[in-house]
Amino acid sequence: MSNYSKKNIKKDKTKLIEKILKKRILYLDGAMGTMIQNLNLSESDFRGNIFNDHYKELKGNNDILSITQPETIKNIHLSFLESGADIIETNTFNANRVSQDDYALGDKTFDINLSSSQLAVECVKKFSSEDISNFIPSKCGRLNAHYRPNYTFLSLYQENIGAGGRSSSACHHKQS
Repeated sequence: MSNYSKKNIKKDKTKLIEKILKKRILYLDGAMGTMIQNLNLSESDFRGNIFNDHYKELKGNNDILSITQPETIKNIHLSFLESGADIIETNTFNANRVSQDDYALGDKTFDINLSSSQLAVECVKKFSSEDISNFIPSKCGRLNAHYRPNYTFLSLYQENIGAGGRSSSACHHKQS
């Protein structure tokens, strides 16, 4: 994959997470999809200004909101962080080419993943300090029922994770 490279993935945080876990529990964010559904967004909300003329319905494509409604996604991330979450996942549960092909947006997969990672990083930077560490894993959900064998699982998830690694910081934390 041209967008994926191990050098794009930021420093491994496993040891830091293990160190923190010896002292306390780390809290994971809530259900992004549920938070989005509770907003009762319309088709035009999902389209934003970018996909006004797109020929397929986009309502239900929560991942595209990272591009069309970034403030909405940031507000959800911030609500999780304000509630004490240490780990916020990117808004990328279905941000893989197969799932996005259902919306005729397979070619936007990398952009969705990159935008989702950048939004999460922006929010985490507001909360990280000398005493607070926050982490951002790229969320990789299941493939939908329309999986096509011309893709490999590895290539799909490399694209998903590779974009996150290109954001300004795939995992932001205080320096220890």
